[in-house]
Amino acid sequence: MDAMDKDRDIPAHGVRPLWTEEPARRRRLPDPVRTAAVRAVIIIAVTLVEVMVALLCTLAGTWSAFPVVLATVASTVVATWGCWTCG
Repeated sequence: MDAMDKDRDIPAHGVRPLWTEEPARRRRLPDPVRTAAVRAVIIIAVTLVEVMVALLCTLAGTWSAFPVVLATVASTVVATWGCWTCG
Protein backbone atom coordinates (compact mmCIF):
# COMPACT_ATOMS: atom_id res chain seq x y z
CA MET A 1 0.00 0.00 0.00
CA ASP A 2 1.61 3.25 -1.13
CA ALA A 3 0.89 6.87 -0.19
CA MET A 4 -1.65 7.32 -2.99
CA ASP A 5 -3.86 4.53 -1.67
CA LYS A 6 -4.14 6.22 1.74
CA ASP A 7 -5.93 9.22 0.23
CA ARG A 8 -8.50 7.25 -1.71
CA ASP A 9 -10.90 7.23 1.24
CA ILE A 10 -11.29 11.06 1.07
CA PRO A 11 -14.49 11.89 -0.83
CA ALA A 12 -13.96 13.79 -4.07
CA HIS A 13 -16.79 16.27 -3.40
CA GLY A 14 -14.95 17.61 -0.35
CA VAL A 15 -12.11 19.04 -2.44
CA ARG A 16 -11.81 22.80 -2.09
CA PRO A 17 -10.07 25.06 -4.58
CA LEU A 18 -6.92 26.79 -3.42
CA TRP A 19 -8.57 30.21 -3.74
CA THR A 20 -11.97 31.61 -4.55
CA GLU A 21 -12.60 34.39 -7.01
CA GLU A 22 -14.08 37.50 -5.45
CA PRO A 23 -15.26 40.62 -7.20
CA ALA A 24 -12.92 43.59 -6.89
CA ARG A 25 -13.82 46.08 -4.20
CA ARG A 26 -12.62 49.01 -6.25
CA ARG A 27 -12.51 49.64 -9.96
CA ARG A 28 -9.17 49.54 -11.73
CA LEU A 29 -7.39 52.86 -12.20
CA PRO A 30 -7.51 54.37 -15.69
CA ASP A 31 -4.51 53.54 -17.86
CA PRO A 32 -3.01 57.07 -17.89
CA VAL A 33 -3.07 57.14 -14.08
CA ARG A 34 -1.45 53.72 -13.83
CA THR A 35 1.20 54.69 -16.40
CA ALA A 36 2.02 57.87 -14.48
CA ALA A 37 2.26 55.94 -11.21
CA VAL A 38 4.63 53.36 -12.68
CA ARG A 39 6.75 56.11 -14.24
CA ALA A 40 6.93 57.94 -10.89
CA VAL A 41 8.07 54.79 -9.10
CA ILE A 42 10.77 54.17 -11.71
CA ILE A 43 11.99 57.79 -11.42
CA ILE A 44 12.16 57.47 -7.63
CA ALA A 45 14.04 54.18 -7.85
CA VAL A 46 16.62 55.50 -10.33
CA THR A 47 17.07 58.68 -8.28
CA LEU A 48 17.67 56.69 -5.09
CA VAL A 49 20.26 54.52 -6.82
CA GLU A 50 22.03 57.61 -8.17
CA VAL A 51 21.99 59.24 -4.73
CA MET A 52 23.50 56.11 -3.19
CA VAL A 53 26.26 56.08 -5.82
CA ALA A 54 26.95 59.77 -5.18
CA LEU A 55 27.08 59.17 -1.41
CA LEU A 56 29.45 56.23 -1.74
CA CYS A 57 31.69 58.16 -4.14
CA THR A 58 31.76 61.06 -1.69
CA LEU A 59 32.64 58.79 1.23
CA ALA A 60 35.35 57.10 -0.82
CA GLY A 61 36.77 60.46 -1.83
CA THR A 62 36.77 59.77 -5.55
CA TRP A 63 36.78 62.49 -8.17
CA SER A 64 33.51 61.20 -9.69
CA ALA A 65 31.34 62.30 -6.74
CA PHE A 66 30.57 65.75 -8.12
CA PRO A 67 29.73 64.58 -11.67
CA VAL A 68 27.46 61.89 -10.24
CA VAL A 69 25.60 64.51 -8.18
CA LEU A 70 25.19 66.67 -11.29
CA ALA A 71 23.97 63.65 -13.28
CA THR A 72 21.47 62.83 -10.53
CA VAL A 73 20.01 66.32 -10.56
CA ALA A 74 19.97 66.48 -14.36
CA SER A 75 18.33 63.08 -14.82
CA THR A 76 15.68 63.88 -12.22
CA VAL A 77 14.84 67.18 -13.94
CA VAL A 78 14.76 65.59 -17.39
CA ALA A 79 12.64 62.66 -16.20
CA THR A 80 10.19 64.95 -14.43
CA TRP A 81 9.82 67.30 -17.39
CA GLY A 82 9.52 64.29 -19.68
CA CYS A 83 6.57 63.09 -17.63
CA TRP A 84 4.84 66.46 -17.92
CA THR A 85 5.20 66.67 -21.68
CA CYS A 86 4.27 63.10 -22.59
CA GLY A 87 0.74 63.30 -21.19
